[in-house]
Amino acid sequence: MIAKIRQLRDSHRSMGERDLRTENPFGSIIFLNRLLGDVRFQDEEYEDAIISYQDAIQMLYYDRLQYANSFVTFIRLKLKLGLTYEKIKAYEFSLGHYAGVIDEGGKYLIEIADIH
Repeated sequence: MIAKIRQLRDSHRSMGERDLRTENPFGSIIFLNRLLGDVRFQDEEYEDAIISYQDAIQMLYYDRLQYANSFVTFIRLKLKLGLTYEKIKAYEFSLGHYAGVIDEGGKYLIEIADIH
């Protein structure tokens, strides 16, 4: 799975700027990082799961959370990060991610209300 993520990153890196604006090439990398994080979480490899989830979130930020499904994925990843931090008893980090969900959710709802 890690090799597939690297392969996708390399192929997306070679894409031109024009392609990045017209398509969403990051969905596959985000999905694989989320899946890898879930596998690592289930294997109780919490530090590695955190890295995978954070990589996926970073890609979502680059994608600018333009679509509702990207936003839902973002929320799920932040909640999974919070739970993972709870498992390693890093409650302050966990709380930070949960608070981030509330903050980002509020901002997103305001943006949606302004559009409609």
